Amino acid sequence: MKFPPQHGAWAFLIVPTVMALFLGAGKWLGWVFLITWIGVYPFTYFASRAIIARLRRGSWTTRATRELRNAIEWSFIALFGSGILIATRPWILLPGAGVFLVWALSTYLSWAGRERGITNDLLLVALASVAPILMYQVANDSKRLGDIPHSIWVASLLSFLYFLDSVIHVKALIREAKNPRWHWGSVLFHLLTAFGLLLASQSNWLVLPFLLGLVRTILIKPGLKPGRIGIIEGVVALALMLSVVLVET
Repeated sequence: MKFPPQHGAWAFLIVPTVMALFLGAGKWLGWVFLITWIGVYPFTYFASRAIIARLRRGSWTTRATRELRNAIEWSFIALFGSGILIATRPWILLPGAGVFLVWALSTYLSWAGRERGITNDLLLVALASVAPILMYQVANDSKRLGDIPHSIWVASLLSFLYFLDSVIHVKALIREAKNPRWHWGSVLFHLLTAFGLLLASQSNWLVLPFLLGLVRTILIKPGLKPGRIGIIEGVVALALMLSVVLVET
């Protein structure tokens, strides 16, 4: 089975769901959701590439067929897990339709040459950030949003803030390295986020990951290899997970 070469995407999958495991979603259906959620990503990634290649070339070229084959290999995990979730939690079809629409829009943006655009990034950030909510709902059969505990909302919100910052920061280092507005936008975002959390949060530990991120944003300059950028982002992500789990459990 071939893995998508988008290494940063795995943080989008793992960070929110791992926090959810420790915050009340660690039941057997929560694990089924986790495995399915992770399996759906490579399936949809390769399916999108196959569809785009087919549309651009007008036929099933060697590349389009190869991408489709990669998608089919992952489809068994995605479809089997989805079948279990639908059978046990039929209401998951509604949020599932929303996930499908996000994927369809992202595929369209990629086909239009805007795969790396901020709009597509925001779609992926929003999708990743909703994972703790869906995972908790599935694990506990909580159909109503009012039944979701405060800790899950915190994990979802901070995931959104962290991923949004990470997108801005990485763009400032790589694709927008010559545009200083992205760098200063990342610095300003960190300052506003940290200040907002200081005012709204009952624990200063939740501010720590964003202060760490602020230091990383100020010190790291363009030219660093992507692998090293990924390691640094992993450290910030780990700090986020630890702070949320320790404060909210």
